[in-house]
Amino acid sequence: MIKLTALLTLCSGVLVAQAATLHLDAREIATTGIKTAILPAAPRAQMLAAQGSVLDPTAMMQTEGSLLTATADVAAARAEMNYTSGQEAQNRTLYRQGHNISRSSLEQSIATADSAAATLSAARARLATEKAAAITQWGPALTQAMLGNAPLIGKIADDQLSLIGVSLPPGVLLSEPPATATADFSGQTYSLALIGGTPGMLGGVPGEALLYDMPTQSDLPIGTFLDVGLTTGPKVAGVVVPGCAVVWEDGKPVAYLAQAHGNFAPVDLSAARPVQGGYFMASPLAPGDRIVTQGAELLAAAPTNVKAKADTADPDDD
Repeated sequence: MIKLTALLTLCSGVLVAQAATLHLDAREIATTGIKTAILPAAPRAQMLAAQGSVLDPTAMMQTEGSLLTATADVAAARAEMNYTSGQEAQNRTLYRQGHNISRSSLEQSIATADSAAATLSAARARLATEKAAAITQWGPALTQAMLGNAPLIGKIADDQLSLIGVSLPPGVLLSEPPATATADFSGQTYSLALIGGTPGMLGGVPGEALLYDMPTQSDLPIGTFLDVGLTTGPKVAGVVVPGCAVVWEDGKPVAYLAQAHGNFAPVDLSAARPVQGGYFMASPLAPGDRIVTQGAELLAAAPTNVKAKADTADPDDD
């Protein structure tokens, strides 16, 4: 049996891995202040874990500048072509109606109109090249937003929104990227909104890449890496182990399941999914299980040679 004095002494030391079920009698549970809570049902959607990062928007703004310049050049060339084509048509009419202009003047207007048409053709080709390069780097959705000078671009430029790049695990393809996602960093969860996919790698990381945006956070500077969760299926049954119930043993998150007769069984949360407020898991914990929410560090600090008493043990024995 774990003695109260031993627990209090060990809890200030280094935590050790504890694979065995532990036993405390009623007096020890009351004295150490161990408290438990029942886990309610907390279904969560199936999620895919991905790597995200806060991107520097400078390159995107440079791309937008190139696109807008190329677009403006096309507009100017089109206006010039329309004007010179009109002049050419007018001069042709005048020449046919009585040679009110000279042949050389007509030929000059024809040459000017042809030159304007060629300039427009070249401007369109440059715009097509800029657009293709933008799509390769930023994907069609963000490229279209840049071409249309969408509000999204202005908010990114004004640092109201951050551009988040998400790299999926190699070999993973999503036919329909989720419209929303979550990003976790240092225990905080942030909501992401989909912009669109990109056809190539993002930041040199292999795998399909997606772009999201999120409200800019002062504590998430450019280059910050994020743990991103993408919804990939319907909700599954499970529970959320609260953060206050989690202790770390040998670098792994562990919680303690309160069983009958003062027994406490460690549950490895390594395979659980970090979510806001704790860790989600579908098994082995289930709704209705009672988990230690205060004093788990005392259990984690117990010697590894302490064994649980049988379920029939007297809860008041020493």
